[in-house]
Amino acid sequence: MYPHTKIALLSLSLLFPLAAAHAADDGARAYQLAPVGTQMLTAYGIVTHGNQSTMPGSVIRGSDVDVQVGVVQYTEVFDVGGHATALFGVLPYGEVKATVKLPGQDITSTSKGLGDAQLGIAYGLIGSPALTPEQYVQQRPGFSLGVLGKLFLPTGEYDSHKAVNLGTHRYALELGLPTSYALGESYLDPSLTTFELLPAVIVYGDNDSPYGADRSSQKPLYGGEAHLTHNFGPAFWASADALFWRGGETRTDGVDDDNQQRSLSLGVTAGVNLNRTSSLKMTYGEAVERNEDGVDGWLGRIVLSVLF
Repeated sequence: MYPHTKIALLSLSLLFPLAAAHAADDGARAYQLAPVGTQMLTAYGIVTHGNQSTMPGSVIRGSDVDVQVGVVQYTEVFDVGGHATALFGVLPYGEVKATVKLPGQDITSTSKGLGDAQLGIAYGLIGSPALTPEQYVQQRPGFSLGVLGKLFLPTGEYDSHKAVNLGTHRYALELGLPTSYALGESYLDPSLTTFELLPAVIVYGDNDSPYGADRSSQKPLYGGEAHLTHNFGPAFWASADALFWRGGETRTDGVDDDNQQRSLSLGVTAGVNLNRTSSLKMTYGEAVERNEDGVDGWLGRIVLSVLF
């Protein structure tokens, strides 16, 4: 078995919801407790096919959208008032290709470059004390509740003459309550099981230069993700995943677009510890139920995390 000060952290990789199709989730074990001083560099590869661009809630009715994105994320855990607190920053780069079907014509567009950067914080309210690596090994898991905040910045490639862009040309803020109940003797337990729930809401700023209009706005998008995870020995774990979104109706130049979203997606994740400092996580998800304006399609994601 690997030294406890490293292997205990390998299942932690604060996955952010890269606005990628229906599986725009943070992922299983995204907010699992980690010792103070933990530093992690994470690289993602994400491929999606569906009707949504690179931001949760950016569904376009009658569209066919392909997204290929690479992402780099840095995460560090601090002690804030005796509570474990993770700060993270995210920078995506990639390409989105889309065909939007309109009455009498199809509009195609391609956008490539930087995506919208993100800054985030996850603060442990209950069951997430600030621990040293030695204390962490002795910590018995149980119920935990935290507060999550993520700010989406309009740094991505954007052209108002294109129907679909990699960037969104607006700010957005996600607020959530990551909640978990873990069964096991410790976070090192080779048979650790977790039940995870993340209710969340995303609020959007206005876009003052949308395609074909002067201004667009969007109502809040409500949803959440759930995961059931289990360790199958010290080096492998897997999870069953679910994601639900509702709301997000848009308004263009003062007129409601009558496009409230509702969607349910299901997926699976497999994680493996490669060595003492690196781990690999793979996810596949697919929309299984939706209304006319809900998320459709599938997502494949691979994540490499390295501790240093």
